[in-house]
Amino acid sequence: MIRLSLPQKKGGVGKTTLVRILAEWFSIRHRVLLVDFDDQCSLSSIYLPMDRVAAGRHKRPPRNPDADLSGVTVEDWNGRSSSADIFYSNRVIYQYALEELPDGCLDILPADSRELIQVRESEDPRVRASIEDTIVSFFSDKGVTDAYDMVIFDTGPSESPLMRGVIKASTHTLIPVELEQQCIDGLDAIIGMVIEEQRARTKKNPLELLGLQVNRYQSARSLHNGFLKQLRESDGLAPHLNPTLIPNRTAYAERDVRGLLPRSVFALRPSNPARKIIEPWCVDLENRLFPETDNGA
Repeated sequence: MIRLSLPQKKGGVGKTTLVRILAEWFSIRHRVLLVDFDDQCSLSSIYLPMDRVAAGRHKRPPRNPDADLSGVTVEDWNGRSSSADIFYSNRVIYQYALEELPDGCLDILPADSRELIQVRESEDPRVRASIEDTIVSFFSDKGVTDAYDMVIFDTGPSESPLMRGVIKASTHTLIPVELEQQCIDGLDAIIGMVIEEQRARTKKNPLELLGLQVNRYQSARSLHNGFLKQLRESDGLAPHLNPTLIPNRTAYAERDVRGLLPRSVFALRPSNPARKIIEPWCVDLENRLFPETDNGA
């Protein structure tokens, strides 16, 4: 099973948008589970009508309409499930079905902001250490690997046990890059985390870096072109730089708005400039991740 992460310590790089685009593309032909470990709940809010709690300061998932409460013995379980539940042995975990397709499906395990913050900010070193192991163990379990062909993780924009656990659980990772100073400055640290994990792996369990993916590129901005030139001339970063430059197009961000149609960029006309750029990029990634599939362009 493919487990894909898109780690980035800098916020605002369009990471969640890329996660959504990839999930919607891969779910056409594969069974895909989205997992939201970001306490901002941005990915979950795209797909689900999240409930606000604690005077609106936090979000939690709605009741799962497919949850069968008959015979459930866990005390006070009310049909809500989130990614935070995997850290508690007595929780019922129910993914939310988003779309069923002839050859694939798209489900999500959404975030619960208050509970993820409690997990992430625990000061108990035993808890912090177990977070990483729990993520690895849960998403390697046969129940998950039999149900899905691919898991795609979304994490918050900060180095945390949640991010490190997701990288440890991943088979592949793709690093989104915005051509801005803070993001460029943090690339060495992100790549360092990935390389450190690669060195800790056995040959039978590799972690493949799919590359640095430039996102929200604005060709008219001299600043962006200057940083792009810097990346291309860097001995350490240039080998990882993907050739496709994903532009800063409104069409991508608009798909993040719940209820706005068409919901997916792949439902836009084939001649649409945003689709013409993103679809070949997705085909290339699918050819690398699922070489046995006839993906087509």
